[in-house]
Amino acid sequence: MKKQTKWIEVIPYGIVGGMVPGASAMLFKKKKGVDRFSIWLTELQSRIAVDQSLNKEQPFSFVQKILKEEGYTPKSCFFVESKNDRDKALLTFHGKKKSLEFFADEIISFCILNGCRFFCTKDFLEGSRHEIPRRFKGDILEKRPHYLN
Repeated sequence: MKKQTKWIEVIPYGIVGGMVPGASAMLFKKKKGVDRFSIWLTELQSRIAVDQSLNKEQPFSFVQKILKEEGYTPKSCFFVESKNDRDKALLTFHGKKKSLEFFADEIISFCILNGCRFFCTKDFLEGSRHEIPRRFKGDILEKRPHYLN
């Protein structure tokens, strides 16, 4: 993560079903503004995110306990790169470990549960906003989302 990079805060606001079975997208929008983009999720990750929002379930409670015992508290998620139909994110922590890189679709629901703030660059926002992975067709941003609480 470059020090001179200007980060834009974004918020997760909904999930829409994908064009193929087992795929959904988490929609993000600028915290202050209307620009938005999507991150593709597996069916399991989208179900976890919706369940957390509706039922306030805690599917990662054991992971949270382990991390807390080791001195790690998830802090922020930075969308850093979109490559080969997958987005990469840097998860930062309070405590000992400063950051770890993951595929974004693997950590979004965990980040939401932990109250992480989300950020991206202007380039990421503009590059991801209308770019649909080759394996999908249509404009996911125009579908009606299931809004998160």
